[in-house]
Amino acid sequence: MLSRRIGGFSLMEVLLAMLVGSVMVIGSIQIYSTLRRHSQNTLRHFWLEQRIHQVLFALEKDLRARVFAPVAVTIMS
Repeated sequence: MLSRRIGGFSLMEVLLAMLVGSVMVIGSIQIYSTLRRHSQNTLRHFWLEQRIHQVLFALEKDLRARVFAPVAVTIMS
């Protein structure tokens, strides 16, 4: 009497879709964490390089000032 088939997904199709989705989410999380760690390292190196540049610039400035304006030497008898 009721020979109509109700459309939908079978249990195996749903489980397979969940498995594929889970693998994709896990892969995305791993890629995100790797990229985040790499980004943090790059940013750390950038700030370190900036700091080194500032220190060397200040040192160069001091050395140039020292060469072109030497300190007066007092001669003691």
